Amino acid sequence: MVTGTLSPRMKIPGNMWVEAWETARVTPARRKKRLFDDTKEAEKVLHYMAMQKPADLARHLLPCILHATILKLKEEGG
Repeated sequence: MVTGTLSPRMKIPGNMWVEAWETARVTPARRKKRLFDDTKEAEKVLHYMAMQKPADLARHLLPCILHATILKLKEEGG
């Protein structure tokens, strides 16, 4: 098993990272709580968009639609 270490700069006595490193529990990433819940954030975006007036929604989406159109035209050689 590969173990990590702090850099020499972070090992200076009294550095808070030394204490944090020594007291941290070893936990695989798959068992840790997610820092970012993409599903929850996507639901927030969809809810926000559903509450918008049609003109405001179009204003939000227009740059994405134009960008996608430009990319499509470039692909087609136009």
